[in-house]
Amino acid sequence: MIIVYASKTGFTRKYAEMLSEKLGLTMMDVKELPKVPKESEVLYLGWMKVGKVLGLQKTKGDKVVAVCGSGTGRSAELSEEEVRMRNDLETTPFFIFVADADHFVSSREWIRSCSRCS
Repeated sequence: MIIVYASKTGFTRKYAEMLSEKLGLTMMDVKELPKVPKESEVLYLGWMKVGKVLGLQKTKGDKVVAVCGSGTGRSAELSEEEVRMRNDLETTPFFIFVADADHFVSSREWIRSCSRCS
C-alpha cells in the first residue's frame, strides 16, 4: 500500500507524513501518481472544496482502498453522505480530517493510535 496525497496549505501533507511514519508506508504527491505501479493499493488523502476531494479524480484506475478528506471544518463542508456521493465513494472507506492548527494535535493522536489501517 502507498499513501498518495494532494495538499494546498500543507495540512494534508502533514497528515500523510504522520500516517506514513506510523504505518511504515511510502507516500507521494498525487503529481507523482504515474510512478505508482497500477497493482498498488492506494490510501488517498486530499483537501476538500465544496464536497469534492481534490485530486481524487486522478486516481481513477488505481486501487484506492480508503480516502481521507481534509477541510477547514465540518460546518464548512457538506454532509458525509453528500461528499461520498460527489466523489463516487459509496463503498469506499472515507474519513475526514479537520485541517487547522487546533484540530491537528487531536488528529495526530488519532493517527498515532491507528492500528486498523496497518
